Amino acid sequence: MVPPMIGGSIVSSQEDGLAKLAKHARVVLVVIAAVQVGAVALLWVAGGAAEHTLIIPSLISAAIYGGLALWARVAPLPAVLVGFAIYLAGVGLSMAQGGSLFDGILFKVILLALFLNGIASGRQYNEAKKRLGL
Repeated sequence: MVPPMIGGSIVSSQEDGLAKLAKHARVVLVVIAAVQVGAVALLWVAGGAAEHTLIIPSLISAAIYGGLALWARVAPLPAVLVGFAIYLAGVGLSMAQGGSLFDGILFKVILLALFLNGIASGRQYNEAKKRLGL
């Protein structure tokens, strides 16, 4: 008997396949939360008094993306979409404050690719869940 395929990969069980898809979807949320925690550590160690004011907003952002990553375990597509909306709002706010869309463009392109991958995995998760009648 051939093992089932969910999301383009062979899995040992249907539940395992759904868990893999949810994991793929939440990667971007975990990455952003980790980057925010890294930024807090950097600001704490190397930043001056002006940079220390950025610690609390960075911690809040890390907590939000961490919470979304937890939510993505059971509902990956909405969690990734909310995370993407928050990310786009942050980029828009940065631009409204005089920043450029091209500041950190490589990082933005990588995150965009991760978000698009997460959205695709979330859609596959929903389709697989529907197919399985769960």
